[in-house]
Amino acid sequence: MSLGRPVLSGIDWCEIAPPVRAAVAVAQAFRVRTLLIATLAFLTFWGGDLSLGQFSPNGPSAASTTAEFGAVSLANPIELTQIIVLRGFALAQLVVEPFENLTRVIGSGWWVELARCVWRIVCLSFWTTVLARVLVLGITRGDAPRLVGSVTFVADRWKSLAISMALLVVGVVALAVPLFAASAAIQSGSWLAWPLAIAWPVVIVISLVWVIVTVGAALGWPLTCTTLATEATDSFDAVSRTYAYFFQRPWLLVGCVGCGSVAIFAGALLMELVAGATLGVSQQLAAVDSPVIGLWQGMMASVATGYLCAASISATVATYLVLRRSIDGVEVNDVWVEPTDLSTTTIAMEPRHATEPTPLAKAG
Repeated sequence: MSLGRPVLSGIDWCEIAPPVRAAVAVAQAFRVRTLLIATLAFLTFWGGDLSLGQFSPNGPSAASTTAEFGAVSLANPIELTQIIVLRGFALAQLVVEPFENLTRVIGSGWWVELARCVWRIVCLSFWTTVLARVLVLGITRGDAPRLVGSVTFVADRWKSLAISMALLVVGVVALAVPLFAASAAIQSGSWLAWPLAIAWPVVIVISLVWVIVTVGAALGWPLTCTTLATEATDSFDAVSRTYAYFFQRPWLLVGCVGCGSVAIFAGALLMELVAGATLGVSQQLAAVDSPVIGLWQGMMASVATGYLCAASISATVATYLVLRRSIDGVEVNDVWVEPTDLSTTTIAMEPRHATEPTPLAKAG
């Protein structure tokens, strides 16, 4: 059923300043349940990638850099800023690293990089959709859905999720094939080189289309996951919405990304201060170097990375809701809700008297 109740009933940010909605939504990343789920998602992704990275000819994965954490000075904002920036770049590099390696690998190690690429697509898509489901209910309804219910919601839609990711990947690969063929023909010096050189504008056009499709797939896949987590829809509609929302309102998208990035950075400063001070105290209490203590320290450090994941998806969900309202005219709080998603502690499904206005009527 499509249901929703306004959370920020006092201020309609979508009417006043739509991009601010993305900044306001980042606060959802500080909810304990959201933070724990994001940390669990990162540790799952990290553990699987490290296991596969042991067989990579390029050495261990760069995933370890995102979990490194030490005691930071509370009075050194430059150090805090560097840590946040490095952590963000490490996360971005962690995602694209095997895709870059796959284009350069020579020999029998290609299957390892391919396995790492598949692991990223599967793991990131699954956990992004789970987190998006948790966050969309939190942003629009103020609900705190159970992890099991969100996982079940995504598991019931695994075919749509798999087909959506496959469509994005196939589109990028299908357009890359003629480009690689043209490159091979030019470099080979065969009789095809001169006709291909004359028809090179066609290659330029294909390259332009490939860039557009690749950018849309790389940056828009969180919107695809958010669509599946928000709507009762299929994979083709999710992919079409991704490209439509990504390219039809570029300046609104840029505004949402900008406001969301500022809010994410401000929250990251707070998270690094708290986590850094906590680890600094615990490191002083540890008189000996213990691998078990180091494991617990690393798990605590992963919470800061989990925040970045949760905050990014929170901003993505809010951006999707704002773009959907701007392009399709659908209200922000209109989301697909199943009975298993409803939290009995936050949403009371009690009968109302005929004279009692509903929350939506009060908001309108």
